[in-house]
Amino acid sequence: MLTYQPSSRYWPFQWYETGLLLVLALVLAGVCVWGIRSRLT
Repeated sequence: MLTYQPSSRYWPFQWYETGLLLVLALVLAGVCVWGIRSRLT
């Protein structure tokens, strides 16, 4: 069963997904930087 969202919700969904992926990318980058810095010291 498929449900379709109205076209008026397209951009809010895009911004929500963009924000979520940006936060995830920043968290992962922070973990990588923390891991590299802790191995160098």
